[in-house]
Amino acid sequence: MPETFAARVLVEFAETSRNVATKEALAALLIQTYGKLGFAFVNISLMRDYDLPSEILKFAWVSTYPDDWTHYYMARDCMRFDPVALSARGDVGPFFWSDLKHRFDFTPLQSNLMEMAVEGGLHNGIGLPFVGSRSRRGGVALATLTPTTEHCRNLELLWSISNMFYWRLSDLVAGPRPLALRPIELTPRELDVINLSFRGKSDREVAVDLDITENTVNTHFRNIFRRLGVNNRIQAFVKAAGHGIIDLPNPTG
Repeated sequence: MPETFAARVLVEFAETSRNVATKEALAALLIQTYGKLGFAFVNISLMRDYDLPSEILKFAWVSTYPDDWTHYYMARDCMRFDPVALSARGDVGPFFWSDLKHRFDFTPLQSNLMEMAVEGGLHNGIGLPFVGSRSRRGGVALATLTPTTEHCRNLELLWSISNMFYWRLSDLVAGPRPLALRPIELTPRELDVINLSFRGKSDREVAVDLDITENTVNTHFRNIFRRLGVNNRIQAFVKAAGHGIIDLPNPTG
């Protein structure tokens, strides 16, 4: 799946989610967004979170997983030993399910569960924990309909979408949270660069719009990475959005 298309989907989600008024509509938008990126199955879980009201904390809070698999999973209380659920902590980054065998020394029960997930129709699994403290337990799990379904494999981009979802969900159910105590400041030109790039413009288009060279665009991004404390553009977009640096449309505008 082309990265440019996936980046446009990210931008579209960021802009559209600002106008969503309910948590149910936001969840539906997230499912639709991941569907555009090739994922037929989406599971949103909020198991433990001290920043959200307890009434919405639930494993599989919203899920499009196959009914047979969900019944099997819940009847056997698989969350107790599921490597995917155990990895859904705030201090863990995004991961492919297939990589968990390198992180865990799977028990026979865990190995069987992962095999059963594939047999249950969940292919190319991806885990996207909601960023935060180690105590936070929750995130989005994705899977495709078939082993050969074309889908986005950019973990950072997929993770950006899930974290934007989390921030907007938090606003809807708990009210806007204060930004980080340490403000992050970018120069006016750096703000122009990151906002134009976030909206899907190529480095060449950004350079033309700002009457600078592509090398200068890259230099600005290196400075942006340093100021934000990140390593790539997707991480920069996520952190900038969280600090109000990304110029998204006003929900009432």
